[in-house]
Amino acid sequence: MEITAKKYTKYEKARMIGARSLQIAMGAPFLVKVDEKKLEEIRYNPVEIAKMEFDEGVIPLEVVRRAPEFIEDKGRHPMASKLEEMEEELEEEEEIKELEDEDEIEEASEGSGKDETAE
Repeated sequence: MEITAKKYTKYEKARMIGARSLQIAMGAPFLVKVDEKKLEEIRYNPVEIAKMEFDEGVIPLEVVRRAPEFIEDKGRHPMASKLEEMEEELEEEEEIKELEDEDEIEEASEGSGKDETAE
């Protein structure tokens, strides 16, 4: 089995470097060897030290990615049932509107018939 390098999104990378630089700023030991000259060059910047640790792959943090939650028995996304409910409600509203329109047409036709008999 071949082990491949972990790939992180830019957001994951930023979060890891930010969290690690905060640890370094609070006094955590460096996980890479950095000589005094290099520290002066980067002006003791904890973000730069965290970037060096990230590049060497020694940051003691891991990314946990959660898979989407699917309904096990149906193999569907949980929002699929919500979407179906909304579609059913919309269909019911359309049916009610059609019935109301039919009632208005009937009332109008009945009303016009009464006017003709009155004359």
